[in-house]
Amino acid sequence: MEFKSPAVTKHKLIRLQFYSCPPSDIIELNELEDYAVHRIRVLKCVEAVGQDCIRGTKDYDDKMVTELTKISGFGKIFTSSSSSLKNAQEDIHKDIVSHFILQVAYCRSEDLRRWFVQQEVDLFRFRFLNERNNSAFGSEVISRFLHENHLHFTLMSDSERTNLLNHLIAGTATAGIDHNTTAFYKVHFTEVPDLIRSRRVFVQGGYAFVPEPDLVSLVVSCFRTSLSRNLAHLGLTLCSRIACEENRVLPLLSSLSNRYLGEDYSTKAPVTGLVKADDIDGFSRQPGLFPPCMAQLHEALKIHHHLRHSGRMQYCLFLKGIGLPLEESLKFWRKSFSPKYDNDQFNKAYAYNIRHNYGKEGKRADYTPYSCIRIVSGSAPGAGDYHGCPFRHMDPELLRQRLLSGGRLSLDIVETIVQRAKERLYHLSCREYLRGMLKLSVDDISGITIHHPNQYFEEARKIIQGNKNNPTVDKIHVKKVKLYNGDDDDRLLQAIDISDASFTSSNEVMTA
Repeated sequence: MEFKSPAVTKHKLIRLQFYSCPPSDIIELNELEDYAVHRIRVLKCVEAVGQDCIRGTKDYDDKMVTELTKISGFGKIFTSSSSSLKNAQEDIHKDIVSHFILQVAYCRSEDLRRWFVQQEVDLFRFRFLNERNNSAFGSEVISRFLHENHLHFTLMSDSERTNLLNHLIAGTATAGIDHNTTAFYKVHFTEVPDLIRSRRVFVQGGYAFVPEPDLVSLVVSCFRTSLSRNLAHLGLTLCSRIACEENRVLPLLSSLSNRYLGEDYSTKAPVTGLVKADDIDGFSRQPGLFPPCMAQLHEALKIHHHLRHSGRMQYCLFLKGIGLPLEESLKFWRKSFSPKYDNDQFNKAYAYNIRHNYGKEGKRADYTPYSCIRIVSGSAPGAGDYHGCPFRHMDPELLRQRLLSGGRLSLDIVETIVQRAKERLYHLSCREYLRGMLKLSVDDISGITIHHPNQYFEEARKIIQGNKNNPTVDKIHVKKVKLYNGDDDDRLLQAIDISDASFTSSNEVMTA
């Protein structure tokens, strides 16, 4: 595929990119895939840090640097500032190529575009602030970056500053600035929604007056608009542009957009040990152990004694991932379908597909359980279908009713889940569901990022097993209380037999 190393002269080595011009020259497909996979890891890292820390804080920046540094050979591209010239040209080339190949991979659906844009915007914001705050020539680099990318913002005039000075002082929340000398930019309020939302700027007549330290919001807004426009355009023109590469490039693009970079649950030893067919019902009844997408499929299977192909694939591979071997899987599905299908009908219509999922038929590919991104971006369920993600595919009001009907989730938790789903933050809805079902605190789940149904199952299993191994002591039995004189600890006044009482204390209660 054609990609070209960017022509970057030494005096223009600005690591921060606006990705205005796609590269064009020759690059090997295996190298292209390697760049793309590494960038997906970077974006997954950005997503995970954003769930645990507030963007723009020191904790966020420190954790971002720590986590990106773990991505060997690629993370440093995004933590280095332009003052670092070592490998700069090579790093910039990798940055540009990896970004554009993911643009092509993630432009094909609204959900993929939305996820990609959000992570790239967060990464851009982090890099912009890193350049400004940590580079030896931060201001110069940012000025050059804005100029080269034709980002020109209208400065507030001196007369406007004089007339509005008191309003600027009262309406600007940025600390440590001199309102008499700091440059203010006059922009339409729609360009800085984050500053408007947090009431950080003064607004008058439809215009926001943005102090220079908050310039990042303006630039990020421009970057988001540009990237969203590029992806929308690519989505419309993709098929015709790469039709000649359908045998080589299209499979790569499809695999990238559905790429899951976590555990391989088709080969990993399950946390449950060997699972038998008769265990599945018990698992499904255990509150919070199954992710909602799989709990929904199991419930539908129990009621209708049948699932359509997409539902069978999604649920069968999930059960395979938790440790259900082939023979037990056949036993489970045969029993589940038995009220409608006898043994011969089941063997003719469904057994082959199950063996195929385990790599025992057809091309003998060992299929892996579906990740969240594959489920969310896959085909939407129609009438009579139960596959998919409830947070993605279910009507918000119906979702609210379903969550409340179980009787285990509080109204506050349910409202949070539904709101996250409306915001299309399905992974946060799932994490909140886990918290509510297992009665966890916010701190208990702060380090958990749900990206795979089987990972959800493992996390829930560990938490449940941990609670069993370390039960909370609500009460202990006390056989005797010894009462001592407060003035003489050695003088026993009375020993009272209270064998039937219960206290939350040690075996002897000492009172004065």
